[in-house]
Amino acid sequence: MKQNRYEIKFVLNELEFIEVKYFLKYINSFKSYPQRNVSSLYYETYDYSTVKDNISGVSNRKKLRLRWYDDNTRPKVEIKNKFSRVGNKKTFLIDLLDKEAINTLSVRGLNQIIFNHLKKNHNETFLLNQFVPVLKVFYEREYYETNRGLRITIDKNINFSQVSPNQNIHFHKNIKFNKRVMELKFPVDLKSHVNDLIRNLNVTPKRNSKFLLGMSKLGYVNYV
Repeated sequence: MKQNRYEIKFVLNELEFIEVKYFLKYINSFKSYPQRNVSSLYYETYDYSTVKDNISGVSNRKKLRLRWYDDNTRPKVEIKNKFSRVGNKKTFLIDLLDKEAINTLSVRGLNQIIFNHLKKNHNETFLLNQFVPVLKVFYEREYYETNRGLRITIDKNINFSQVSPNQNIHFHKNIKFNKRVMELKFPVDLKSHVNDLIRNLNVTPKRNSKFLLGMSKLGYVNYV
């Protein structure tokens, strides 16, 4: 599990993105990793507890997803933990799981591989819940960093689609979101430093969850 960190998000239109580009130069950020495509499959319980906790603003909450990239990085299952505005995540590599399996197996077959491994090899109380996949998210991500350890990601061409148990993850059409999402990620001890930096950014932080946004686009929840 990675160390606790703050995460501050901004939803950007085209004018705000221009402002952000000046901000990235102002803070002397540099590209820390090549741009890559990111895909996630989000899970939910039968009673939609993840959605309910997020909308209600429950301080201590968790989220389960499968994440993979277009490079040679292995797919992984992640439990994202949120404690107010501080969070971390725990990751699991799954035997027999690769991008070929993700792209060709039915969602049901994919789940069997994932949860058979997790239940056999990891004693996680959270995973005892009955999870079902409800949403696929795809986007392009740019990576920036500063010498002080502030990490910045900017996501564009964000797409959502529903999933069906007996189909693979590409079966349904994508629904596009036409704004960018920027996220600042930094350790707890950098809070004051980052607060000073964003005073020079003429864009207001906004609570944002791609999971809730996607569920809203699919008509499962109202989320602005």
